[in-house]
Amino acid sequence: MANIYNAIIKNNLLFDGTGSELVIANVGIVDGRIAPPNANVNDQASRVVDTDSWAHAKKTGHHESPLTQLKQRV
Repeated sequence: MANIYNAIIKNNLLFDGTGSELVIANVGIVDGRIAPPNANVNDQASRVVDTDSWAHAKKTGHHESPLTQLKQRV
């Protein structure tokens, strides 16, 4: 069976911006775009990443000077 998604990001904490409760759901990626919501997003993808509902970052930001000294973009 061919993969429906190029990638699946599992266990995302999602919100829709309406004030509704947050939902934990899987998100499918097709051709670099988020696929329409589908309750049947499963492990049929070239790559599967489980976020375990937490934010993860490879690198953290660091500024050499205080934020008050950064140039403002206009």
